[in-house]
Amino acid sequence: MPAADPANGLNADETFSPFCLRANQTPMDATTICRYMAQQEMALNSVFVAEGIAGSLLTGHQGPTTLTYRLRIHQPTAAILARVMRLASAIESALGAAPVRVATIQGVVHIETPSPWPVAISAERLTGRGLCVPVGLAVGRDGATGQQTVVRVDFSQPDQAHLGLFGATGSGKSTALLALLYHLARQNRPAAVRSLIICVPAKARTWQAVAALPHCAALLTDLPEIAAALAWTADLVRQRRGRCPEWFVVMDDAQDVLSTVDVTESLQMLARVGREPGVHLLLSTQTGGKAGTGATANNLRARLIFAAADAQSAATLAGRGQTGAERLGATPGETLLIIGSQESRFTVSAVPPAAWAALPQRCATYHPWSSPITGDNAGGGLAAVAGPLY
Repeated sequence: MPAADPANGLNADETFSPFCLRANQTPMDATTICRYMAQQEMALNSVFVAEGIAGSLLTGHQGPTTLTYRLRIHQPTAAILARVMRLASAIESALGAAPVRVATIQGVVHIETPSPWPVAISAERLTGRGLCVPVGLAVGRDGATGQQTVVRVDFSQPDQAHLGLFGATGSGKSTALLALLYHLARQNRPAAVRSLIICVPAKARTWQAVAALPHCAALLTDLPEIAAALAWTADLVRQRRGRCPEWFVVMDDAQDVLSTVDVTESLQMLARVGREPGVHLLLSTQTGGKAGTGATANNLRARLIFAAADAQSAATLAGRGQTGAERLGATPGETLLIIGSQESRFTVSAVPPAAWAALPQRCATYHPWSSPITGDNAGGGLAAVAGPLY
């Protein structure tokens, strides 16, 4: 399987057919969808004509939970693009759909609306290898094939060694973390990947499935234990030689943890120098604070940005403005992967209960002389998906 592109977390060689569902979902009528999108495009065109903006509508895209319309501006000056970016409310009124997100990507305006036919993405249908783990499906299409693309985070890459997840409560941060931990366990032996889960007691139930895996060293909610474990991990970074196993320190709702225990120094140290000895920090937070700003956040070069309260909050969490994160859909799991100057818009996959239930047994029955712990035979990774994803 081709390696993921470290620049944007996408694997352009692995694409999947649009208009396809999980096995337990009813197939959509492509004709109905196309007719609906054509009607919406006419309404969009009326908005741009009324504003005196000349452009050409390009082929639209169907995503898991969104429909995206694309507009190429004939004279894309900075002033005209700025006017287009301010049209979200007018477009919502014209289309009768909200929220609408407007973004400019490579000179093309993307207008993203909720889909009347949202579908879920099952994490067990996505594939990865080693430390390159799938996290969801792109909202748009691959430029060459026009098909859906898997979005991955490759923790082996220097600019993706640590990951920050930022967004409002209920926006899908924990779902994304669970999908990442699921695939790390599915793709790697317990001797190669270990995890340490830190959360407040109220979130412990969320992480029980991960705690049951042999990859998980501990699920910590006790404040003294959290401080001791992070101090131990920091010592591991200082003294370590070699990179096996890789350690993943996961802190869910970090703003709540950090409000009760001061481990800022250990987190800053892990974020700053943990990559080289193979210690990775995965940190989720709602509004920033100690976790989202400062020395720790500055070293979280890969970020998942979920729904934000407003444009100012979105800019703070993303580290730059005009991401449109404040207008991401109300459906949990709508997010942006930002790595440096690259941005990928996608929908997070979810791990079904049956997949969690089967994973410990797969791990327990692994032998180094047999096929990978996934049960698939793809040269140490996972086999390509057969059949529709959603």
